[in-house]
Amino acid sequence: KSVGTVKDIVITGATGGVGSMLSERLAEKGHHIICLGRNRARLDKLVNELSSKGYKVSMEVADMMKQLEVEEAEARIRHNHGQIDVWINNVGVNNHNAIGPSWELAPENWWTEVSLNLYTAYLGTRTAIRLMKERNSGYIINLGGGGVQEPKPFGSAYGAAKTAIVKFTETVN
Repeated sequence: KSVGTVKDIVITGATGGVGSMLSERLAEKGHHIICLGRNRARLDKLVNELSSKGYKVSMEVADMMKQLEVEEAEARIRHNHGQIDVWINNVGVNNHNAIGPSWELAPENWWTEVSLNLYTAYLGTRTAIRLMKERNSGYIINLGGGGVQEPKPFGSAYGAAKTAIVKFTETVN
């Protein structure tokens, strides 16, 4: 079923499991999806699959952990699309080397897990606001996850990051 107004929607981490499902479901509703990710080959594959079904999709390559790459993608999105209506921060990482009793984890693995989840949501939110500010409209969706409602045993890094994303989102709102 198509929607009344077509929206331009950016989805970060678009080639992952949740990201590719979001991309397809929102595209089949008639929206234009801008798939954003760091792996060009996987993005090409996703965009080709969705395009072959008649969906309106495009892609941007950027590593959401690299500020310069995200800013370059922002400039291309502004140039190619002019505006966006929705930005979904979907990047989510739950590394096996950051799972276990907190006192046994290597501190750098714990911090990498937190950074990959929280910093990507921050950079994405920052970028989305900059793209939406001129029109003073738009929606930013930051995905929380496990560990937000209740403790995530042996997942302190992931739970801490996702809880921080929820509080960050509330604060920005």
